[in-house]
Amino acid sequence: MLFAVPWSRLAGAAGLVAVSAALYWVTTDRSFAVDANEIPIEGARYTSEADVRAAMALPADRLVNIFRIATDDLEARIETLPAVRDASVVATLPDAVGVIIEERRPMLVWRAAGESWLVDGDGLLFASAATADPTELGTGATGTALPAVDDRRSLDPLRLGDVVPPLDLVVARLLLTVTPDMVRSTEPALYLWLDDTDGFVLEAPDAWQAVFGPYTPVLRPPSIIPQQVQCLDALLGSREADVVTVLLALSDETCGTFQERVRPRPTPKAGRDGAGSEDRPRGGRATPRP
Repeated sequence: MLFAVPWSRLAGAAGLVAVSAALYWVTTDRSFAVDANEIPIEGARYTSEADVRAAMALPADRLVNIFRIATDDLEARIETLPAVRDASVVATLPDAVGVIIEERRPMLVWRAAGESWLVDGDGLLFASAATADPTELGTGATGTALPAVDDRRSLDPLRLGDVVPPLDLVVARLLLTVTPDMVRSTEPALYLWLDDTDGFVLEAPDAWQAVFGPYTPVLRPPSIIPQQVQCLDALLGSREADVVTVLLALSDETCGTFQERVRPRPTPKAGRDGAGSEDRPRGGRATPRP
């Protein structure tokens, strides 16, 4: 007995064959082949193109069909790189794929254990400072485009991919804005460092240093920094040449203490006992400007 096959089923089967043939063609024809080594990468400044290609994990030894490239997956892989904030992968028929990267912007440099790292606004150490242009790095002085913090603490040093503790980041951002003009200093530049003993210290090399100290969220919060800066301004504006070290420890009566520079004095005449006076370090209190 013969059965008649409806034309609709025949048409459907023919369509399925046609689609399968077309799918096979577009996934195998060299017209849609992409060379992963030739994919252009834009916006990579602190990230090497080699690192971006490695993150994409596309085969480098053979062509890849453009229909087999999952752009969303590639974007997610690229965004795992520390310096990459956002990535866009665009595929255009028949065989064009492009990568556009938005990298993090450095706000400061964090130096520790002989390494220097670029740090963004979130405190992330996202790239080695060696990847930056030397003109961008500058001297690292406060108030410059890319100031630096020299971390001399004995703690395990921060490394690539680490995040500066939030409290340290807040303090660093405040103190790195303090310039010589703000404290009426005649020195050309100021530099910021911190260690286990003194905490945060602003220094005018070969001249003086101001110990701002360690900070805590409650007992000694960063909100006291403007008052400490005012105290330093009052002291340096009147006797900078005489100051060696300033300890900016705020209290009800004074905003800090300082050690004076000992200057050579003429040798005094011997007294009756034949002994002369000796120079000793002198100190005093630092009080806020009225």
